[in-house]
Amino acid sequence: CLTVVSLCGVCAAQPVTLDFDDLEIAGSGYTNMMNYSKDGFLISNTGNYSAAFSAPRQSASLYYGSANLIYNYHASFDWVILSSLTSDPFTLNSIDLHGIASGAQTVNFYAYDENQTQVGNAFLAFDDAAAWHTLNFGPDFREIYSVRWQQDEPYHSFDKIVLNSTVVPEPVSFLLYGLGGLCLAAFRRK
Repeated sequence: CLTVVSLCGVCAAQPVTLDFDDLEIAGSGYTNMMNYSKDGFLISNTGNYSAAFSAPRQSASLYYGSANLIYNYHASFDWVILSSLTSDPFTLNSIDLHGIASGAQTVNFYAYDENQTQVGNAFLAFDDAAAWHTLNFGPDFREIYSVRWQQDEPYHSFDKIVLNSTVVPEPVSFLLYGLGGLCLAAFRRK
């Protein structure tokens, strides 16, 4: 009975920080990529560009103390997309943004449910390109299935995406959980 209980006790949110540390490379220049996946999440783009994202290397001019990603496009129809590789809901807590050029910048974020209906929006406006800025998301970004964001020129970098992955138990897990509870109840009566 105790084995059954231990198999189904994991149904809580799992904290994840996408910090791009695995892209930390010495030297100058940039590493270009079409998308990025880590810890069960995918960062992609609506344009499917082969070099949509760039990761500055440690000696590159746009390296701001840690590995980060830059989205290389800004047309009105181009979006960055954050989604779960398992299609499970997640909660977006925060993201760090850094301007690349001086001037006012606004980055708009939109949250979507499982039907790809927009359920929330948030934005961060800043004009200090010399510092990281953190956007903390509210309740509209809980239990969502994807987030899209868009930038205007000048570009921005992003780093440290903090979210919670929600593990949705399968029906078999519910059955095991119920059996575990029954076993515990029977064990306590003896």
